[in-house]
Amino acid sequence: MNTSADIACSAVFENGFILVRMESGAEIRFLVTENPRLARGTHDQLNHIEISPFGLHWPELNEDLSFRGLLDGDHGQFQKKLINNMSAKHYPKGLDGRERDKSGQIREKRGDTKVGTLRKEYGDGFAKGYRSDTKLETVREATGKSLSELVKKK
Repeated sequence: MNTSADIACSAVFENGFILVRMESGAEIRFLVTENPRLARGTHDQLNHIEISPFGLHWPELNEDLSFRGLLDGDHGQFQKKLINNMSAKHYPKGLDGRERDKSGQIREKRGDTKVGTLRKEYGDGFAKGYRSDTKLETVREATGKSLSELVKKK
């Protein structure tokens, strides 16, 4: 799509996405969670979008995104940070708050995660009988259970 020949006619926040409709009928859509400033915005702030010939502006959130960048898959600072930091291990969280991998699948906990770390997230009752320095992979091998099964309340 050539944004100089195509003009945005509307931009809205809808179901966790920013949706831009162009005069040609083309659409640009991305999750607000892919941009840290937008991710912190309220419903009203996210719907207050100013459209210019070059992009979008959210005045209350101090965020600007160009159509060129959006078409290249750049949805703001978070994407740039991931591209620039090749050691980044975490990807944007989905609308359910769970971390995803590059393909959008829910990330699995690493096997070398310590039980003590998991107790901070799942409570002191997690993996009773195991020391806090025990690795998750050790607990999974010993019990034959996945993390989801270990977390489930009985």
